[in-house]
Amino acid sequence: MTDTTNTQAAKGFTADVDYAYSVVPYEKRKTGWEIYVVWTGWIFYLGGPITGALIATGMNLWVGLLAILIGNVLLGLVASGTGVIGRRMGVSVTRVSRVAFGHAGSILVSVIVAIVMAGWCGVSIGLLAATINSLAPALPIWPMCIIFGGLAFWTAISGMKTLVFIGRWAVPVMIVVLLIAIFGSVAQNGIGSWVLPGVSMGFLTAVGVTFAHWILGASVAPDVTRWAKSDKGTIGSAMLGYGIMNTFFMGLGAMAVVSFGDASFLTAMCFVWDNPAWFALALFVIFLVVWTSADKQAYSSGLALANITGLPQKVCVAIGAGIGVILAVTGIYGKLFGFLNLIGIFVCPLAAILICDYFIINKKKYPMFQKIKSKVNPFALIAFVVGALFDKLLTPYFGIVAFNAFIVTFVVYLILMKATGYRTFDEKDGMFETTGPNVPGGTIQAE
Repeated sequence: MTDTTNTQAAKGFTADVDYAYSVVPYEKRKTGWEIYVVWTGWIFYLGGPITGALIATGMNLWVGLLAILIGNVLLGLVASGTGVIGRRMGVSVTRVSRVAFGHAGSILVSVIVAIVMAGWCGVSIGLLAATINSLAPALPIWPMCIIFGGLAFWTAISGMKTLVFIGRWAVPVMIVVLLIAIFGSVAQNGIGSWVLPGVSMGFLTAVGVTFAHWILGASVAPDVTRWAKSDKGTIGSAMLGYGIMNTFFMGLGAMAVVSFGDASFLTAMCFVWDNPAWFALALFVIFLVVWTSADKQAYSSGLALANITGLPQKVCVAIGAGIGVILAVTGIYGKLFGFLNLIGIFVCPLAAILICDYFIINKKKYPMFQKIKSKVNPFALIAFVVGALFDKLLTPYFGIVAFNAFIVTFVVYLILMKATGYRTFDEKDGMFETTGPNVPGGTIQAE
């Protein structure tokens, strides 16, 4: 296969400064804290507290919070698995998927990730503009969509360095203000009832809703963790980001309902105190919540498009962010939830296949990407489809939504690969232990 980076240079493209087509060198890697702030910014989004409130409805508050915690711990474990693969290989999820799916097979993964991420970018931008408009009607929606989309695009094309810089101060600000808001609300309004009114969705369903809602981010973790210095920092940031911070963020919605009867905590917190300065600060935090997630969505969509087209990363990010802005300005984003959730079913099998292929099938040894010979791994596609169909058809009657797809895909892929001995590469060409500080920037090459 030709070296995409060299092809870019021949066409006069800009340098691969954010390593969309090559391995992130070890000397450019980030600490566990830096990966954590980027990840937490991605996880926080407007629907988090609303989802938490819906999950806890009809349950004892503590039971609802336990379901949210378990779902997020499962997410943290999945993100740790995919994240470690990304850290060791030093490339994005769509490029590392070439080993399991084959060159052409990875295009399917790229298409799904690109569509879903661009769609969610539009949803994030549209929801932010609509939320601010509801709080400050003088501010029209469509100009805000363009401005917010432009900011997401700017931070995304600026690369990981800018994402880390923003995360370093934005994440602490968000956490402090959110804590002040919830404690202030409880102090003023108290706790109405520990059992939220309504019909309970059930404990396992609540765990599944949590898992399904954020499995996309956990599955594409390599897009972020390819920048991590160590496995320890990768796993720590994943478990802290999902297990602790996302549980906290979703729990805010449940606490908001029992305190002041409003599931939309982020908008309700603007009125915890009747003070213009607090209103402005709360509005700024709402903006931060969306900005730090929309830019990652545009970033990941751009990486996926780059794997499909071979165009410069900045062009691909512009396409992803542009689609998001169009969806937001036209209002189409509000009609996409069903479609995005449907196509999102196919994301969970991706994580299962990557984790099984790397840790079990190939025992943490991968070839150089130039040695991949297969265009498509048929067994990866079979497991992919079986897992997704199982989740869609049987989850209403059995198990945990989305997590079913993960388990079934993992088992089917393991059986097929062990039974056939199939590989997308020839092991005689060389296998490498993808660990240690020198390997990602040295021996292993993306193209």
